[in-house]
Amino acid sequence: FQSYKIIIMKTITKYTVLLLITILLFSCGKDKGGNPTKKEEEKTVSIYAIGNSKTKIKLWKDSTSQTITDGTYAAEAFTIIISGDDVYVSGSEKNSNNKSVAKIWKNGTAQALTDLTSNSKDAAAYDIKISGSDVYAVGYESGLDNKAKLWKNGTVETLTGGTAGHVSSKANAITLSGSDVYVAGNLAKSGKSVAGIWKNGALKLLTDGKRNAEANAIAVSGSDVYVAGNSENGNGSVRVAVLWKNGKAQNLTEGKGSETAGAHAVAISGTDVYVAGFERKTNGAIVAILWKNGKAQELTNDSSNSNDARAYTIAISGKDVYVAGVRNGNAIIWKNGKALTLVDNKAASIYDLFIK
Repeated sequence: FQSYKIIIMKTITKYTVLLLITILLFSCGKDKGGNPTKKEEEKTVSIYAIGNSKTKIKLWKDSTSQTITDGTYAAEAFTIIISGDDVYVSGSEKNSNNKSVAKIWKNGTAQALTDLTSNSKDAAAYDIKISGSDVYAVGYESGLDNKAKLWKNGTVETLTGGTAGHVSSKANAITLSGSDVYVAGNLAKSGKSVAGIWKNGALKLLTDGKRNAEANAIAVSGSDVYVAGNSENGNGSVRVAVLWKNGKAQNLTEGKGSETAGAHAVAISGTDVYVAGFERKTNGAIVAILWKNGKAQELTNDSSNSNDARAYTIAISGKDVYVAGVRNGNAIIWKNGKALTLVDNKAASIYDLFIK
């Protein structure tokens, strides 16, 4: 009987120790209130950025950089997106006839969307999105007039100007929501640039054509459609940064005196709406700005009239807001308002970010 008692006590002790170890393992990532610790909440992310360095396309990833064109012909990149392990970049590259060819680079390998040997037409792919196995890109191709283009898996569709007599057009941005395809861009009418969006190919104008306007970026959240861009002020002397929500314009800047401005990117996180762009101050300094729900945060505070900084893109990861662009001719990335260290950023600019 004594030996059985010893065996039972050893068994109880063994399982008690295992239970204590289990409790410790599950509680080490929690605070006293049972919530995740700050360390547990922190996630390691990789920051991808795409832009241009002189005549080459440059790709940054964290603390490294590489060029994806060799500079034989001038090239520009506008957007980067990652799907699985594949990295897609959209842009354009000159051909031997000095005409720009719209291209997508997948893992560094180029796919031409327009005629590689054209000697009469220019083209560019300004934005790219991916849904499943489908790759969408938007941009323009010139001819007698510029025409807004939508490519799906390389097959092109011309986005028309409707029946309002618009002659020239460009598609600047695309976003996908369910089965719907939204495109933002510009159309020309009677010498004025008109901002508009296409939903599944149907055009809706955001401005009336009385003043020049541009639609540069688009985002959809639920049933709400947000477009960022710019429009001339009342007397047409300067541009103001504008955010349209479901077609209703909100001016982000006042457009006083010489204070021209523009918005290049829009992103939604929960109920917060972020817009990135710039404003030129009365002394001539150009300041990069991030607007959150209409409130401006200046990312650069150099008051010198030689300062020139512009924010072109936004990426959000958790509670962190990343913005990128150019400052005094050098590429720059801000994280939560503070500039990050960026290698090989001289004489370069960043036009898009992707956080993975």
